[in-house]
Amino acid sequence: MKKGSKEAKAISLVEKFNKLYPVGSTVTLRKIAISSSPYLEYTVRHEAFVANGLDPVAFFDGISGYFSIEPDFVKYPS
Repeated sequence: MKKGSKEAKAISLVEKFNKLYPVGSTVTLRKIAISSSPYLEYTVRHEAFVANGLDPVAFFDGISGYFSIEPDFVKYPS
């Protein structure tokens, strides 16, 4: 995958996340991208953004630092 397309995918995911989960919303996510890892609820503390030019992330209460908003971690509505 070309860098440009990965960056565009990250931007698209950030836009989707921010629309679905504004600051203060509850998000269901897991900290480990393994299907047996349990989902827990966290509150969005800061709008999602693209870190390092390629990684879609956001800040959540209860998690130190920013965290991935990739579908492997966040339970998006179907």
